[in-house]
Amino acid sequence: MPRPGWYNDNINRSFPFLVGKVGNAYSGTLTSLKNLPDYFIVDCGFTFGDDVEFEAATDSFYLSRLSRSGGVIEFVFKSDASELSKYPIRFTRTIFDMEYSVEYVDSDSPDSPESTSESIPETCRQPFWSGYLVTGDMSLIADALIDGMTIEEDGVAIVEPSLVQNLSGTQLSSLSLANDDRTRATSPCIPEEDQYEWPFAILPEGESYEIKRCITGDVRFKPGYNVSISVDQNTNTILFGVGVGTGEGTPCEEVKVFPTEVGPLAASTPFSNSLLEGGPLCNELVRSINGMGGPLVQIQGGQGVIIIPDPGKNKIIIDVNLNNMDLCAFSTYSIG
Repeated sequence: MPRPGWYNDNINRSFPFLVGKVGNAYSGTLTSLKNLPDYFIVDCGFTFGDDVEFEAATDSFYLSRLSRSGGVIEFVFKSDASELSKYPIRFTRTIFDMEYSVEYVDSDSPDSPESTSESIPETCRQPFWSGYLVTGDMSLIADALIDGMTIEEDGVAIVEPSLVQNLSGTQLSSLSLANDDRTRATSPCIPEEDQYEWPFAILPEGESYEIKRCITGDVRFKPGYNVSISVDQNTNTILFGVGVGTGEGTPCEEVKVFPTEVGPLAASTPFSNSLLEGGPLCNELVRSINGMGGPLVQIQGGQGVIIIPDPGKNKIIIDVNLNNMDLCAFSTYSIG
């Protein structure tokens, strides 16, 4: 906390407002924020988060309204940044509060997708901005502000830019977990009208199956199937890598992309199996030939060997018939 001398200095100068904006002398009743006495507010500061677009060169924060109702005094701060303008911060004091009282307040959270990114659900949105306020001698403030009075002026009592912290693009406020749709298999052995069918539609491009949103607090990452995780302390980053057999290794069974996922409907699948994707089992695939993997392997016939493709049955026939080769007949008696 700042030393008391810091606050004592501030009750005699315009800080935390720009010089020349407040503190102008007045007589009688306080009627304008231009005449706001230096002892009203001795310190304040504001921080806005990652969801706000703020241009330091043109946008500002300012005391917008000052009002008193009975023994309660309200200080309302606003910003002329387009997204923040609808979400003021309200501080309250009573005329009996101690000198240099401190209050920390968050703005309201956005109440519609139009006020923030549509990708952020309403329950996960953070306050647009937060702030603190330190006030001076409340008895003096009560004397200057009569009961029932409200003073409201925009863009007059502007806060020093150095008291505004911009966290846009610098922090991660929450995590969400989702899975893309899996590859749906088709079989060359099944007519088009009898192809695999699932009891749920294929997701449109760009959409995912939501598992959990708004994960906050302390989060620990654990390597998953075929996924490795490493930390680069020099750049303060977490690196996720993909590789067959890394992390938890290759799963023995398929992992559902959402809890109620099921495989294709068996009634219309004459070649049905237990796979969620509807594809062939591992023992129904040729993964490599003499160590050479796919996805494309070209097979050519040679002397004495003919390659016969059979697309209708999804087969390749390798016929070793010794075609165009000379045959040598040996007598059993000539073998020494």
